[in-house]
Order: sequence, then structure tokens, then C-alpha cells
Amino acid sequence: MALVVDSFSPRGTSNVCGKGRNPTPHEVAGDAFGALAYLRSLPFVDRDRIGVMGWSYGAMAALAAASASFTKWAQPPGGGFRVAVPFYPSCSYVAHDTAIHVLLLLGEADDWTPPGQCVEAAKRLQQEGRTMLWTVYPGAHHGFDKSELGSRTVSVLGYTLRYDPVATADAEKRIRAFLAQYLRRAP
Repeated sequence: MALVVDSFSPRGTSNVCGKGRNPTPHEVAGDAFGALAYLRSLPFVDRDRIGVMGWSYGAMAALAAASASFTKWAQPPGGGFRVAVPFYPSCSYVAHDTAIHVLLLLGEADDWTPPGQCVEAAKRLQQEGRTMLWTVYPGAHHGFDKSELGSRTVSVLGYTLRYDPVATADAEKRIRAFLAQYLRRAP
């Protein structure tokens, strides 16, 4: 089951690219915590097996939601998310106190949010014993999972977006394995 959170429309915004930060990634993470509280209120949802995913700006919010210091004041009763899966984020939002399992999916040719900062942050956190996994897809650009692009290469604000079906298929496989491992029921 998935719940898609719209952080933009209620704030009168449809796009944050090149327009400032309204809402901020932390506000979007707060919205995700609101969705988490809602999901936990549903009788058919396993309240202890909920993760957060985000793409680009939403991926930065997913990284914010993974931070222990942020979640300390923002998370609903019952705790925060168990896992986060950010697609091609700006990794300035990777916190030194990341508290949940994270799978980063990154494009090697991403000129909007290059993967280097993410890989370095993930390596550092992994050395500290945190579950920070990442995959950098060779030749993949920002939006590599956007099948609606077809075979077109699109420029947005001077950055390249291009669909990569091979990277997308691999990302789907990795997400399934990651969720199976880190969201499994406790014995």
C-alpha cells in the first residue's frame, strides 16, 4: 500500500524548482509524519512497518525524516519511519544522526543533484554502523525512473532529465529486497 502526500497544493505551490523553498524539505518531512500518524490509525496497516520514499525534493524530505534530531520533535506518537528510500536527493539533508535504514538511489550522470556528496555521507554513516545503502547507476541522469519521458532528453532549468529503463528496473528490484529485509515482521 502507498499513500502519496501532496505538500504543495495546500500551500498554493505546484513546483519548487528554481522558485525558492516553499514548502521547505523539513515542512514536507513534517507532512510525511502527518501521513504516518494517519496510516497508523488505519486498522489494516501494520503500524511498525512503514517507510518513506521521496524523489528529488521529496527525497531531501525523506532524508530529513530519517534524522533523529528532527524526528525527536516532529514524529507522531509511536515513533518515526522504519526505512527511507530517497531517489536522487541533494544530500545536504543527510544527517549525522540518521536513525533509520536508508537506501539511496542515485544517477552517476545527474547534473542536478550529483551523487558524490551522497556517497561520501553514506560511507561515513556506514562506518559508524548505520544502515546506509546506495546504488549509483552508470550514465543515469536525474529522473532516471520517469518513464513518461520515453526516449526524450529533457532540460529543466538547465539540468538534464532522462529515463533509464535498466536503472529503473534495477531500482525496483533493490527496493523490494530492501523493504523485505528491513520492514519484515519481528520474529
